[in-house]
This record gives sequence, C-alpha cells and structure tokens, in this order.
Amino acid sequence: MARFDVTDAELALIEPQLPPAATGPLPRRVRDQFNGILWRFREARAEAAGGRPVTFGPERYRQRNTVERCFQKIKTWRGLATRYDKAPESYEAGLYLRGSIMWLRLLTSTT
Repeated sequence: MARFDVTDAELALIEPQLPPAATGPLPRRVRDQFNGILWRFREARAEAAGGRPVTFGPERYRQRNTVERCFQKIKTWRGLATRYDKAPESYEAGLYLRGSIMWLRLLTSTT
C-alpha cells in the first residue's frame, strides 16, 4: 500500500455510497480505481502549485531550457510541427533548412 492509497477504514465509508454492481458484489478493483482517482487529483494539485520541484541544479536547468527553446523555434515552422512530409528524407531536409535559417538569423543579428 502506497502513502496516499485508500485505507480499509476509508473504503468502508465509501462502499455504502456506491451503486450496486450489475453482476453482483463489487469487484476488488474498486480500491485500485479510487487510488487512481486520488492520484490524478494529487497530480493536478501539484501542477497547480507550480509543478514538481526541480531535481537538478540551475546550470543544468539553464542548458535544458536552451534545448527546449531551440525545439520550440523549430516547431514554429508549421511544416515540421505537423509533419506534412511523409518521407523521412523530406522531413530531415526540412529540419536542416530550418536549422540553417535559425543559424543565419543568429549570425546576422550579432554582426
């Protein structure tokens, strides 16, 4: 039993409120289903509170952020984001083209 799982006492309080099962007694999965629902609520609460804490240092996060922003710039090109090109060679060529455009913009903005 995990830390936030439904206890026997809590399940005893919940079971009288459940509708009768169509085929007889309630399945044993009821506890698992409630644990899954509670897990989803905990995850939603964690996301609303700003997400899970970062488990790595600021330098590594800075590097990760740089990579994520690069992927976001690549995805702004609609053809790559939606993958219109079915052939892998065409998609790869689009990646090279987008990378070249980004690189040229970087060179022209610094000089």
